[in-house]
Amino acid sequence: MKILDNLLGRTAADPGSSTAATGSGETGPADTLLPGMSAQESTEETGDSQSGLAGTPLRVSAGDLWRSYERNEIADDEEFGGTVLEVRGRIDAVTRDYKSRITVSLAVGEFLGQVICRFTEARRSEVLPLEKGGRATIRGTCHGRESRDVVLDACEVTQHSPPPPAAVAGQAPTAA
Repeated sequence: MKILDNLLGRTAADPGSSTAATGSGETGPADTLLPGMSAQESTEETGDSQSGLAGTPLRVSAGDLWRSYERNEIADDEEFGGTVLEVRGRIDAVTRDYKSRITVSLAVGEFLGQVICRFTEARRSEVLPLEKGGRATIRGTCHGRESRDVVLDACEVTQHSPPPPAAVAGQAPTAA
């Protein structure tokens, strides 16, 4: 449970806390905010409740999950392996892997490393509207780590938003 508390930003002094310090020195929901995301955006995107209870997926940012695995892969495999997680982040790629599985890669803020979400063909329609640069919340079963990536299997998209217009066009917006 120590890893889960660390992932959620809880301290020994306040194990039930619903707020935690983020990497940027801000405070926000225990499921630490993504870089560039305000507490209000986080609440609007994922809701303000923190779960992790049996039958309810644990909500976490892609970056926090990846960094937790970076600290101790063996302990995290024991803590999260086979567990349903709901991971949110910025979409880095929508593609197929070397086995032709549909995958959505969520950025983690590191050059090497992503959270890879694998989808079945039956869920293909959920992936079609997703675009690089957009944001998504994806629920899946934690498979563990493969190389430098954390992998979720049997995924489904629970929420998504398109990338900002400048990201779609690949250039800065122009004045009208």
